[in-house]
Amino acid sequence: MGGTMRLGSRRTMLKSPKCTTAKLYNGATAFDERHRHRYEVNPEYVQQLEAAGLEFVGRDTTGKFPRLGT
Repeated sequence: MGGTMRLGSRRTMLKSPKCTTAKLYNGATAFDERHRHRYEVNPEYVQQLEAAGLEFVGRDTTGKFPRLGT
């Protein structure tokens, strides 16, 4: 195991400087964090998850992959 993990710093773009995450990062609109995990949200399910009430406040730099949900 370990060959499929994404290691290293990844930029997350925040939807709003007013979200809780932005406040935790002193009003930042983006931040870089080192991620060590195997799991991401499948973009095909984002619309369904949002319709059910999950709000994604952070995405990768392409805007395709959600990073943070509230």
